[in-house]
Amino acid sequence: MNGILNAGGGKNWTFPKNDTAGSFKSNFSTYKEAYKAASDKGLTDEMVDFGSQGADKVNKFLIEKGFPDVQLDAKSVPPDGIAAATTFSIEDKWKNPGNPMPGGISLGGTSKSVPGFKMEHVEEGTKISEHANPIFKLETTNGTSVYVTRYDSTKMGTPSHLHEQALKFSKALQGGKKFETPNGIAIPMVDLRQSGDLAWLQGASSTSSNGTQITISQAKYGIAFQMNDNGFKAEGAAAATATRSISPVPHIIDGSFLAWVQDKKGNIFFSTGVTEEFMKKPNLEIKK
Repeated sequence: MNGILNAGGGKNWTFPKNDTAGSFKSNFSTYKEAYKAASDKGLTDEMVDFGSQGADKVNKFLIEKGFPDVQLDAKSVPPDGIAAATTFSIEDKWKNPGNPMPGGISLGGTSKSVPGFKMEHVEEGTKISEHANPIFKLETTNGTSVYVTRYDSTKMGTPSHLHEQALKFSKALQGGKKFETPNGIAIPMVDLRQSGDLAWLQGASSTSSNGTQITISQAKYGIAFQMNDNGFKAEGAAAATATRSISPVPHIIDGSFLAWVQDKKGNIFFSTGVTEEFMKKPNLEIKK
């Protein structure tokens, strides 16, 4: 999105009318702020090119960045189209490393167990009225933090929904009730990788300063998250192609019209109505 927006020179986006796009639109400013903060910290990289060959270059860039599962359909990109991708990567060690749990963690309500680790020293736990389960803060050596809380798998929803929930919980932490965790916490280890289409984003459009319209024709994403007793690593990629209306359609006066001549003070010197019979090329030479 960011690469497409910058390449096209647009400022404001119009999103499709669906629930997911609506959620994305309502939080668009927070996405842009987060992207800027990550970019300022050198956590992002970006590739923008044009046409089908540009899509091939973007796909190569994605592979080099570790996202071979996020690939654009180059055949669908017109010669004047735009292809872009943005990647994000952050990793850090825990301020207070944990210990692997030899027996793993038993999942609630099942007989299954998964690899886990125990954090003896947790910065804080917080209870908020907006969520039934406590939220735990895991500090890293470089000042970033990872927050974790039990969340019903049936309510996971889309990435936009999860981002919205994270925003909600993050704001609620300020007024939450802090509590100590003298016995530490046990957390499952994580090795997550997902990718797919962002079909709900197709049709989103923006208009550049010269009137050229940019419309998203395809969009894809990929995320990876790993976490163990030593630290975490989070990566993400988003790629999109867009068509451009190189010759913007002007507002057309397609019938009879009123015309008048007016000075800066509002004095109207002349007015007339023009009908079809008078719509013809004049033999006009301006002397002044």
